Amino acid sequence: DRLGDAEDLTHDEIILASPPKVVGNYRGKLEIFNELSLGIFRIAGWLIPQNGAAFLDLGYVFWIDADNPSVEIGRCRSAGIIRDDVNVAYGLPTGLRFGLDGTLDIQKHAGKKVFPMLRRTNEPNGNMISGQTVDVSFPEYTLTIPKR
Repeated sequence: DRLGDAEDLTHDEIILASPPKVVGNYRGKLEIFNELSLGIFRIAGWLIPQNGAAFLDLGYVFWIDADNPSVEIGRCRSAGIIRDDVNVAYGLPTGLRFGLDGTLDIQKHAGKKVFPMLRRTNEPNGNMISGQTVDVSFPEYTLTIPKR
């Protein structure tokens, strides 16, 4: 069982093995944060409502500036992804589209330190709306975008 020894895990295995985070009545899990192909970084996971919280319609993934966390480097709207494994595990109806997955061309941001953030919102451009947006950040997984 490779998940027993953290020092033996790859970056991808550490991300996948990380526990979900709770923010208010929402639970989010980062499952992928890596370079999908040269210069294209991918963020994937899920963000679900719990305890009767509102079902927020839209999902986004963000790359946040680790040196100035109020600044986003980029965002990508995620198609609604059905994650029935998650829905069933947390007592939600099957068929809900709370999975998140997005990519960003980060080559122009070489040298920046970034971390992933998941967002669910009812705002069509992915912006904040009071009471209708939830963010789950993962600053513990800060990466420096490579210079090439």
